[in-house]
Parts: sequence; structure tokens; C-alpha cells
Amino acid sequence: MKRWFRIAGLTVLKGILLFVLLNVVLYVVSLVRRPADNPGPLARYGGDKLQAAYPGWKKADVKTLLSETYRAPEYEPTTTLPFARDRARSIDR
Repeated sequence: MKRWFRIAGLTVLKGILLFVLLNVVLYVVSLVRRPADNPGPLARYGGDKLQAAYPGWKKADVKTLLSETYRAPEYEPTTTLPFARDRARSIDR
């Protein structure tokens, strides 16, 4: 019985150590692969493609809409991913 507990304990310990090691490796990989900057849809897709999505709109209006609506959420652990409250021309949050 004593030997079984020892084997079980070592197996659990190895599992925990493997889990921690895997998390450290994945954290390093995520830091390396993380993009330096999020350019937004205007830089990513180009003005011509986005202008085609909004026929009849002026380029300045499309740019204003994208600047007001596209932003990365601010992470807060207690409230998950809220957006900052603001009033804009195209959308109110």
C-alpha cells in the first residue's frame, strides 16, 4: 500500500510539473508571436475595400465610423471585457 501511494504521489507531482512547464512554454510562445501593434481595419484592409462596403458614404465618414467603433476592449478581471463609455457621432456606448 505504501508503494502505491508513493507511485501515485510521484505521478501527480510529475503531472503538475509538466502542466507548469507547458504553461511557461506557451506563455513564451505567446509573447514571441504577439503582434506589436493592432493597426485596425483601415490599415489592414485598405481604404478602397472599406469604401466599397459603404457605398454612398464619404471617405471621411467611413474613417470617422471606424475610429469610433473599432477599438480593443480594456481587460478588467472583475467585469471581463468592458468598453469605455463615450458619446460619438456614429454610435453611443
